[in-house]
Amino acid sequence: MEIGPGTRALVTGASSGIGRALAQALAARGARVGLLARRRDRLEAVADGLPGGRERHPVLAADVADRDAVHAAVEAFAAATGGLELVAANAGLTYYRPFAEQPAEHVVAMTEANWYGTVWTVQAALGHLLRAPAGHVVVVSSGGALRSFPSSAVYNATKAAQRAFAEALRHE
Repeated sequence: MEIGPGTRALVTGASSGIGRALAQALAARGARVGLLARRRDRLEAVADGLPGGRERHPVLAADVADRDAVHAAVEAFAAATGGLELVAANAGLTYYRPFAEQPAEHVVAMTEANWYGTVWTVQAALGHLLRAPAGHVVVVSSGGALRSFPSSAVYNATKAAQRAFAEALRHE
């Protein structure tokens, strides 16, 4: 896919880390980037640092674990920009701890953000992507999807689920 001034892309987890770097790289190529994450203030800071600022790059405060919020954010971005060609399901989190010591709320949080967040993001964007001349899905996973490592059993499992999901989508 060639990224340029006409490209409309949405990035989850855009307030920091890989998501922020991806948003910056896309904006540097001229794309209009929808910035989606939980913390509006951090998203606004990212948008302010991109060419065109918030006028060009919509801030979409939503938790990817909330299906309805993700769908509303994707629809708001597509309405504001006239469509969507690229979605990057990047949001995620981890709590490193041996599984025997992992609190249930950490298991739920990683599952909701890493796995369901990916599913809800793709589900919300897919109709727009299928209508686009060349829609693309990017799922940001981890080496933990291929080779598990200690103190991250749940994280590895969520990343393996993402990998299998993305592979199946590619075949579809």
